[in-house]
Amino acid sequence: MKSLFVVSLLSWILVSCNGLDVRAKKFEKNLEASNGQNQTLVKLWTEKSGYVVFKNEVTGEYAAYNLDIYDKKKMKTYDAYLAATSTNDIVTNLTSGQEWVVEGHWYEESSTSTSCDSDGNCYDTTTYWTTDIWVDTSHWYTFYTGGGFRFSNDSTATHDLDTLASIREEMVLGYMSHQLTSEFSLSASRADELAKLAWRYNKLESRRELTPAEKNLFALESLGVSYSNVETAIRNRASGNDESYQQLLNTASDYNRTTPEEMGRFFETYLADEI
Repeated sequence: MKSLFVVSLLSWILVSCNGLDVRAKKFEKNLEASNGQNQTLVKLWTEKSGYVVFKNEVTGEYAAYNLDIYDKKKMKTYDAYLAATSTNDIVTNLTSGQEWVVEGHWYEESSTSTSCDSDGNCYDTTTYWTTDIWVDTSHWYTFYTGGGFRFSNDSTATHDLDTLASIREEMVLGYMSHQLTSEFSLSASRADELAKLAWRYNKLESRRELTPAEKNLFALESLGVSYSNVETAIRNRASGNDESYQQLLNTASDYNRTTPEEMGRFFETYLADEI
């Protein structure tokens, strides 16, 4: 069950800071250095597991690369990656296509209040309600085809999420909430909020890739800072500058009503490879 928790808990940061996204960004730099041409990552999660699609901004061509074989620590150049490839690890001359996807959801809001009894014991109470506002998230969905393959979105590209979908939602949320409370000293109400936030993220990410604005929204709701600030803090710490990282811990711990030490332990536990 721990793997389920790791995948689900604050997925915006686990996926984007420590997973395929990070490897794709590092690979992009190697790819650009190999020919001096700018590349843009246009499709991260695909049905063909491990493959990502890049657009060459100079030629306008699309190509898919198998990053399951890419070791970002050992393969410092594109040539090192090429040496490890075999047939179909690189699929070139892709064609892009689009489909209109109709979807949406009802807007749900919540509020948390704290009350204390005469003995000084304080309790958080969370109230949830659903408004009559329908949020239309219909959008054009882009996919890429070529070499006998179709590169389109997968269900966040992990078998753990498929397993999550087969488990009753309240059981998973209860487990996640318990883990947050017991391991990182969060209040029960805040743990419940974060568990629901992670669940909503997973459901949305399973349908399409999140935009930078949406990632910022999830980051603000879970840590109180933008996703770009999280990225910067982790990158700075990796370079030996701890100031912005410490500020991240202070802000996130205040926002989640825990301590910087507990928040730091969370980052160390689940983002050790990056920090």
